[in-house]
Amino acid sequence: MGGMTVPEAAQPLSHNPESANCQECWLRPPGSPCALHAKPRPLRAIPTPFAPADDNYARRVQLAIEGLARKLAERPVNSSRHTDLINWAKHAFQLALGTAGAVSLDWVAQQFKDASNANGYGHEEGEKKLDGDIEDARKYAENDGPRALNDRPRDNTGIDYGKTDFEQLATNTSPWSNDRTTDDAAPVVYTDFAALLAGGLPDPPKPTVLQREDGVAIFYDGKRNELYGDPEDGKTMLVLAAAAACGGKVLFLDYDNNGPEETALRLIMLGADRVVLADRNRFRHIEPADAEETLRVVADCAGWATLVIVDCIGELLPLFRASSDSADDYTRVMQMVSAPLERGGAAVILLDHQAKGQESRRYGAGGTMAKRRAVSGVSINLVRKQTFTPGRGGMAELWVNKDRPGGLRAHCPKGEGRRQFAGTFVLDPPDPETGVAAWRVTAARAELPAETIDPVVERHYEAVQRLSADNGGAVSARDVAIAANGLPPGTPPTDTQDKTARRAIARLEHEGRLTRVPGASPKRWEVAA
Repeated sequence: MGGMTVPEAAQPLSHNPESANCQECWLRPPGSPCALHAKPRPLRAIPTPFAPADDNYARRVQLAIEGLARKLAERPVNSSRHTDLINWAKHAFQLALGTAGAVSLDWVAQQFKDASNANGYGHEEGEKKLDGDIEDARKYAENDGPRALNDRPRDNTGIDYGKTDFEQLATNTSPWSNDRTTDDAAPVVYTDFAALLAGGLPDPPKPTVLQREDGVAIFYDGKRNELYGDPEDGKTMLVLAAAAACGGKVLFLDYDNNGPEETALRLIMLGADRVVLADRNRFRHIEPADAEETLRVVADCAGWATLVIVDCIGELLPLFRASSDSADDYTRVMQMVSAPLERGGAAVILLDHQAKGQESRRYGAGGTMAKRRAVSGVSINLVRKQTFTPGRGGMAELWVNKDRPGGLRAHCPKGEGRRQFAGTFVLDPPDPETGVAAWRVTAARAELPAETIDPVVERHYEAVQRLSADNGGAVSARDVAIAANGLPPGTPPTDTQDKTARRAIARLEHEGRLTRVPGASPKRWEVAA
């Protein structure tokens, strides 16, 4: 152990000269610029195990880990026990990795398993879930590499471990005890308002990604943005349009199985430059297989990417054994995936599905309310007005659900409650010769064509017409589903085919093209006269 050395501390962040006009930089202590104007630290290669020269180091690490485990055991039921387990166990594993095997990783795992059982988390979630969480923390630690007790920079989880005095943990009973002294604590640095006021306040942040025709953009650089809506309403088409128009470096994290071929065809149709798409230093598309690969991509692209598309949250969270309904789970995953990319200056756009319940739809995406709370940029609700159909184009309205900086709301008309209309995304049919489709984001509400054609609805209407002509009577939803999908007579349709047929019939009835037969059971419809 005595022959090993501790790696040099990471280089501190330094100001970009342009940050003098940035409000967030002014509000931070001197030498601590905001994420947008900070020069990102170079990616650290995973170092080999190390240990300082003194022979008591391994024991001091054990004491620090025991202190963290004791603190976790004291966490109350209504606290963020899951997030604390992942973050503190990860750091404990990193400390153990730095002892070159003197502190066993299995011993660390048992410490945190006992602590989680003591605070009730293990008994509530079950042994299998608890073991999986601890194993995840271990993998994250092995991916990031070992740490020394005095190695306290902010890591890619977004947790500043400098707030915990590990040296005090190693030499005293507990840093959280009442008799802890603060004589040697680092000084508290408050915001220098004198310098802020003397220099003048800059303008609030303004969105810069995906401009409307009037020059006002929708999404913010260096912040977490959200785009949510119902399935197949055009969310991916919209963000790919933003990518096609982006002059920076784009990362597309594709968890929704869009596919590389389909993605390339869409981008070319939207006017993306083929040279840019072929340049790995300007455009990157990947379908991460698991959480580990996701974290490697984040580490590789943080500080490089200027626009990051995550499609979609519903497929990302399960890779981290996380639930969309858990605030702790969502916060933990975002700290590891989104936060490092934001700190590198990227506009991160998270795609998500609209909540299903009628009351919940007014609040945003499905799942935990932490999704909306964690948005540091803008949350946009996409509402389809005309189905996006190959060869025909489509149309969708954009509504602001949350705009933390306020730079977009300032250019939107008065809204409906908290919602404000932000623009209409219009995609024209592709040019027959070039295959490129013109698109735009207007500041005006959607103006639908006199006749909006939905091919799915039309296919089911034609099926009703055929059945009526052949049988001379009313038809059931099951009959329509069989005919519209070309199934042999008597073949039962799938649940999806049945639901699609019922939605199409409901729309045709609403449009007055079908009428329901009174008293019929099961329900039957006929072509309106």
